[in-house]
Amino acid sequence: MDAWLYYIKEGWFHIADWTAYDHIFFIIALAISVSLDRWRVLLAFVTVFTIGHSIALALATFDIVRIESSWVEFLIPLTIIWTAGHTIYKRCIAEYRLGEEVRHTQEIVVILLFGIIHGLGFSNYLRFMITRSESITETLLLFNVGLEIGQIMILVLVLILNFIAVKLVKIYESVWFVLIAILLILFTLPIVWQTGKILFNT
Repeated sequence: MDAWLYYIKEGWFHIADWTAYDHIFFIIALAISVSLDRWRVLLAFVTVFTIGHSIALALATFDIVRIESSWVEFLIPLTIIWTAGHTIYKRCIAEYRLGEEVRHTQEIVVILLFGIIHGLGFSNYLRFMITRSESITETLLLFNVGLEIGQIMILVLVLILNFIAVKLVKIYESVWFVLIAILLILFTLPIVWQTGKILFNT
C-alpha cells in the first residue's frame, strides 16, 4: 500500500509541481479553449488528452517508442502556444470576422497528438524512477492515476477561476479567455527559447 501511495503521489506531484509549469500551462490553455457553457466539449478534449498521454506513457515506458528528451521538452511548450493561439483565433477571428465554425473533430485530433507529446515527457521521468525489481505495469498504472488526479485538480481550479471572472465579476468571456491566452504565450515563449537553444545547440 505504501508503494501504491508513493507512485500515485509522484504522478500527482509531477504534473502539479509549479517548478515544472509547462504541463500546468497546457491544462490552463485547454480549460480556456471552450466556453463555460460547453462543458461537454471540454470533457471530450480532456478525455482525448488523457488517452493520448496514457498511450504514449505506456509505449515509452515499455521502451516500444523512444524519442530524445530534448525534442520532447522543445515540443511541449509549442503545444501550449498552439492551444492558446488557437483560442485567440477562435475568439478574435473566427467568431467575429469570418463567422467560421471551428470544427471540434480537427481540434480533437490535434489534442490527441499533444497528449502523446506530453505523455512522452512524463515517461522520461517515470523510466528514471522504476527499478528492475518493480512491476512496470503496476507502477505505470499508479503513476498515471496520480497524473490524472493532479490534472483534474488543476482543471477544476481553473474552471472555478473562470466562473468567478465571467459569471460573478462579469468580465466578458472572450476578453477573459484571450487575456489568459496572451499571458500563457508570453510566459511560454522563454521556455521555447531555452529548450530550442539546448536542442539546436545554439
